[in-house]
Amino acid sequence: MGFRSLILKASLVLICWASESRAASLQVYPVSIEVKVPTMAATLTLRNLDVRLAATQIRVFRWYQKEGKDILEPTQSVVASPPAISLKPNTDYTVRVVRVDNTPIRGEESYRLLVDQIPDLALMKTGGVNLAIRYSIPIFFSKAPQVAKLSWAILENSGHIELVGTNPGQQRVKITNLTITDSGGRVLKFGNGLLGYVLGGGSVNFNSHVVPLGYALGGPFLIKYSTDNGLTEAIVSGQSAN
Repeated sequence: MGFRSLILKASLVLICWASESRAASLQVYPVSIEVKVPTMAATLTLRNLDVRLAATQIRVFRWYQKEGKDILEPTQSVVASPPAISLKPNTDYTVRVVRVDNTPIRGEESYRLLVDQIPDLALMKTGGVNLAIRYSIPIFFSKAPQVAKLSWAILENSGHIELVGTNPGQQRVKITNLTITDSGGRVLKFGNGLLGYVLGGGSVNFNSHVVPLGYALGGPFLIKYSTDNGLTEAIVSGQSAN
């Protein structure tokens, strides 16, 4: 899914570099940031739990959605300071995140802040495993909250259900506990907990689920999902994408 595993939630990527393991050590919090206009800055805390120095790189990307996929692109509208830190053991470090663009915000702007722990070359040379960590932190600069209502489309594509959620509003919708129920009462779950965000003006494809035997495409279908505003339901029909 491209950047899906990287940006639907604050994620931890562990990469083994050799043969002898040691625990990953970098902690970042909070795991998401929301900045209310007219405020244009926020802070992030990094902590190194290891006994070694931990070199980190901090970058900000503009985040939007196109054709159902998440896109990250470099930006100069929001900056992180400092952009790199060598973290001493058991020490907290503060990173400032600032929107430097003076263009007025319309509804909401979405970004992703990536914090990468740079592999320790010295440890790699001695045959140890260096666990490289990446955190992806969503950042939202927004006006007063608005309730956005998603529109949905259901497709059957090569034996899989593809559910497309489109957000015509200006602010993101956080999706959890997404299910579809067909006309025969059969329920298809897309997973528990946080499944991701549908950004304002964007769309997301939820797929990779095999169509259950006898699952009635054509509908009607009952879609249920939870957002920050509670449980939401929608009734839609389905069609074949083949």
